[in-house]
Amino acid sequence: MKALVLAAGLGKRLRPLTDSIPKPLIDLNGVPVIDRITDRLEAEGVREFGFNLHHLPEALRSHLSARLGDRAFFRLEESLLDTGGSIASFAGWAGGEDFLVVHNGDICSDIPVSPLVDDVAGCDASLALVRRGGASDNVRMSLKSREITDMRGLLGASPEGTALFTFAGIAVYSRRFLDMMPEGRYSVVDFITDSLRAGSVKVRGVVFEGAFWSDIGTPESLDECRKALGKWKR
Repeated sequence: MKALVLAAGLGKRLRPLTDSIPKPLIDLNGVPVIDRITDRLEAEGVREFGFNLHHLPEALRSHLSARLGDRAFFRLEESLLDTGGSIASFAGWAGGEDFLVVHNGDICSDIPVSPLVDDVAGCDASLALVRRGGASDNVRMSLKSREITDMRGLLGASPEGTALFTFAGIAVYSRRFLDMMPEGRYSVVDFITDSLRAGSVKVRGVVFEGAFWSDIGTPESLDECRKALGKWKR
């Protein structure tokens, strides 16, 4: 099983911390966030890892090469490709795999990917969803079929029997989905919504109620994550 960890972000909102350290290497209670991610994915059977690099790439390359050896594959983005373009650039690396696990490099969670892997056999993409109760709850899903009907209000679809959730930044994309993705710079959310509008894909969500999930995008969320990890017992 292969996984792509998106690790190219600039971490602008965390400056000046990220002026000298890439966001995935930020310490979370003694363990870099990227190590927490790769350790969890390894425990679920991921054996090969892809990483897109841009900001302070050599720091990440050195750290991950020391931990993973030749099981780590790196692609340097001279210009940022955004999430969709980055995933598309790894479609060839995924080779003959039936799917590719994709995990944002700036989140910490205990969300397992195996339910998404099982789910993607019946659709084109399976997204991990959590409920946050705020503005980030912008993914609308049918409670019966678990099919995604809207993201970020871009489709304006709000049929009965749906509810709003937050995309956790963890997903599994099928080979068919990867082959549909064009090269270039674009958001995977925009690609999904455009494809849903065209009726060319089926995307489902798996809701992880009670899961530990936190991002480290701002100084406030980083501090909250560190405090939450200190209390988390799983």
